[in-house]
Amino acid sequence: PLGDALALLQTDPSAAVAALELLVAAYPLGRAYLLGTGVQQDPEKGTRLMQTAVRADPGNIDAQFLLGRAYQYGWGVPVDLDAARTHLTLAADSGDPRAQWSLGMLLIDGRAPTDLATAYRYVRQSAEQNFESGMISLAVMLAMGQGVTPDPAEARLLYARTAESGSAHALRALGMMILVGEGGASDPVKGAAYVELAAEGGDANAATLLRQFAEPLSQLPRTDIDAAKAKWVKDHGAPR
Repeated sequence: PLGDALALLQTDPSAAVAALELLVAAYPLGRAYLLGTGVQQDPEKGTRLMQTAVRADPGNIDAQFLLGRAYQYGWGVPVDLDAARTHLTLAADSGDPRAQWSLGMLLIDGRAPTDLATAYRYVRQSAEQNFESGMISLAVMLAMGQGVTPDPAEARLLYARTAESGSAHALRALGMMILVGEGGASDPVKGAAYVELAAEGGDANAATLLRQFAEPLSQLPRTDIDAAKAKWVKDHGAPR
């Protein structure tokens, strides 16, 4: 695209200037339309502009990531998982933790050919950059043995690290592991406290679990649960 625009300088300078302006504006405009930032959201226009941006500058990692997501989820274009993998891989291999996690999820997704070992590698790279979704997904893969030998103890540690940063999702998972003694010692009071806090932080699955296990949890000492909740909030803040 840049070469075409420069070639126009010899024959049609006005058209060349317009083409160059489009190339320069394609990425910020495409991002704005995809995300609805300052403009009415328009996935089709946003994806079209992002395609132009990637052709003009293949090294634009955010553009590669966004275009990969567009193909993955059909943002203004038909879903194309091969194209999604291509663009996400370019961004992931350049170190983008969002792309690493998204690519990992794509490689687990039943719609695409499953490659758990590669998915694990990319998800771990994302988690090692402290990307929250990557850390949670890595914990799930370690707990379930997806693409790796099961390691519930490491999964529990990852959930704890992520929960301490405020994730209600991770706190719910940590609470359940502590409740049943997966990956370490069992502590029903602390486990129940963490699941309750996760529900209060908006985690819908935590609320469902509390309803499902209402009877056995009701046998635990209420004052001890409340004390464990208060200690967590004091140490790490309320989850979200």
